[in-house]
Amino acid sequence: MQRGNGTPSVGVEAAGVPCRRGRGRRRAGRTAAACSPAPSDRLAARAFRSLRRVALLAALLSLAAALVPQPAGAAADPNKVLREAFAAGETGFDPAAVHDLYSLTLVQAIFETLYTYDYLARPARIVPLTARALPVVEDGGRVWTIALRPGIRFAADPAFGGRPRELTAADYAYSLKRLADPAIRSPWAFLVAGKFAGLDELAAAARRSGR
Repeated sequence: MQRGNGTPSVGVEAAGVPCRRGRGRRRAGRTAAACSPAPSDRLAARAFRSLRRVALLAALLSLAAALVPQPAGAAADPNKVLREAFAAGETGFDPAAVHDLYSLTLVQAIFETLYTYDYLARPARIVPLTARALPVVEDGGRVWTIALRPGIRFAADPAFGGRPRELTAADYAYSLKRLADPAIRSPWAFLVAGKFAGLDELAAAARRSGR
């Protein structure tokens, strides 16, 4: 294009030189006119500034989250967490009522029995879990005495007044009676049928009374 004095003017962008802000200056007999960035350059610069602000905000939020104290047990050590995928969901958590594989897998991980197996022993053997020792068998096998380990407590729950309660022999007696309770219709009732003195009669009375 022609300026008012007739001197050819070459835009800086057209000459391949980056744009300069401010007034034009002379170079090699030419007037380098000040130019504005192209629209595409302005959009790129604006996007870069937005990304930089987002990155800075994310960094600040991450730092703030790291400084907030976490409650005890909020996050487990990932090296101590075992995750297992189930093909189906559980149907319940009542040891006396559930019978499917996945519910039983969870129940066994939640509730502790009197005894368990030492699977690493050869051959595998029964060892105490909540019991203090193996049962003392007397009267020709008709009387079994099992002592519990002290200090085993249920988790704090409103059912216990919001305080941990120590495990007692009555808790196991209650669990065995529930297996024979006709109202529960436990699939494991056969495990206790004919095994405990008076339990079969108690179950029969419950069936007659409906309670």
